[in-house]
Amino acid sequence: MVEPSTCGDPQSALRWTCKSTRQLSQALHRAGHPVGRQTVSELLAALGYSLQGNRKTREGSAHEDRDAQFGHINAQSHDTRLRTLMLLAQHGELCVCELTQAIVVSQPHLSRHLGQLRELGLVADRRAGLWVYYRIHPRLPAWAQAVIRETHPGLRHSKPFLSDLTQLSAMPNRPEAPRCV
Repeated sequence: MVEPSTCGDPQSALRWTCKSTRQLSQALHRAGHPVGRQTVSELLAALGYSLQGNRKTREGSAHEDRDAQFGHINAQSHDTRLRTLMLLAQHGELCVCELTQAIVVSQPHLSRHLGQLRELGLVADRRAGLWVYYRIHPRLPAWAQAVIRETHPGLRHSKPFLSDLTQLSAMPNRPEAPRCV
């Protein structure tokens, strides 16, 4: 009854279930075992399950990082945004023209996605003459930095990320040169 909804890190002793003690108690009643929530709670504790409420329950849906975390996950769910973040993670800072060359997308398409990343606070930009440069936001929360830091090594040697690096390295007239093409 608990196993299908058991969660937890296999490297950690902490385990929990997505079902509440009330739900488990009701299911046991339906199965012919009249036990209360307290008994279920004691049995779960004896089996090594955590009886903590989830963070959303304790803090409400308005927790300051909750929306940011979902925004971050959503940002990485789109191919263009994920590829952009991975390039910025590797190179530190890139011009819009370098990103369009690497990812092989149009400038308006990329600018729309860069705008979304900027609104979420994932990237910061700076203007230098005609060029706009982007980088991972320096004040990104630690959890978001960790996601990017852990994601980058796993993706950088696979397609399309490897192709992005090849395209970027083949770009003529990079911004260090007098003009971007």
